[in-house]
Amino acid sequence: MAGLEDCVSSIEGPPEGPDPFWRTCTKVLIHRLPIGRAIDLNRMDGYDDLIIVLEDLFGIWGEIRGAIGVWSIVYLNRDGETVVLTDTPWPEFRSVVQKIVLYSTEELMSMMMAATMPLISGTQQ
Repeated sequence: MAGLEDCVSSIEGPPEGPDPFWRTCTKVLIHRLPIGRAIDLNRMDGYDDLIIVLEDLFGIWGEIRGAIGVWSIVYLNRDGETVVLTDTPWPEFRSVVQKIVLYSTEELMSMMMAATMPLISGTQQ
């Protein structure tokens, strides 16, 4: 899977083409923890790859998806909006995500109920 070692340094420069939002890596954090990681979403084929990489990076195997659902994926998009990941199409997600933050599902629900977390969700139009 694609992880930190797959991120291309900025010295190598962007790929050919006029993409003003090009970057090789996306920062990933667990909410309330000071240490983050970087992943290259362009080397992933979809959400299954993303979840596997996130679970491996943070040692939380089976806790993002599945019956447990301990962690929820939230991301900051290019417009500065905080979005709870739902069913945003993969290509769209990849093109707008700036940072990924894992929140405990329990804390995220509490924040949404208290209106301290926006209720924006990425959905297909």
